[in-house]
Amino acid sequence: MGWIRPTLVGRDVDLAKLAQLVGRHAAVTVVGPGGVGKTRLVEALAEAWTGSHVVVSLEEVADATEVDQAVAVALGLRPHEYGTVIDQMQAVTQRGWPLLVLDGCERVATACAALVDGLVDKGIRLDVVATSRTVLGSAHETVMRLAPLGTSAPAASTETVRSTHAVQLFLDVARRSGVDL
Repeated sequence: MGWIRPTLVGRDVDLAKLAQLVGRHAAVTVVGPGGVGKTRLVEALAEAWTGSHVVVSLEEVADATEVDQAVAVALGLRPHEYGTVIDQMQAVTQRGWPLLVLDGCERVATACAALVDGLVDKGIRLDVVATSRTVLGSAHETVMRLAPLGTSAPAASTETVRSTHAVQLFLDVARRSGVDL
């Protein structure tokens, strides 16, 4: 059975905050522990984005030298034929391409920071949102920390526990997987 993508439960405030940050800063990194919902939050932002966007998954990138190539492939660019990825992105963004999502940056944080710095320093007009378990270290990065969804105290009633966002998300994934709770 494949992965059942959960709905965005309990993250409305976080989504609004992320949208605000993206509107004010060139690069925003959503930082938090594994499984907290960073990717899903950024996907929700991209889905609601009024302009064009591209999501680059860096989970399968073997090392930092492949980050630019992964971005190039996602954008349909040929960096070895027509200059660097940053040079080509400058031409692409002049035609309108405002949101670049770099997902899963923790293993290649330094390379992602260099890419972000190169884009911003070159004056390329786009918004960058990254997800990572760690801060990238970019000079232009604004960090948004994402905490796990909360649950109520153990002494709370069953109804109170079932109404928490963390439990609602669990029940949603269980139902979509065919489990009757």
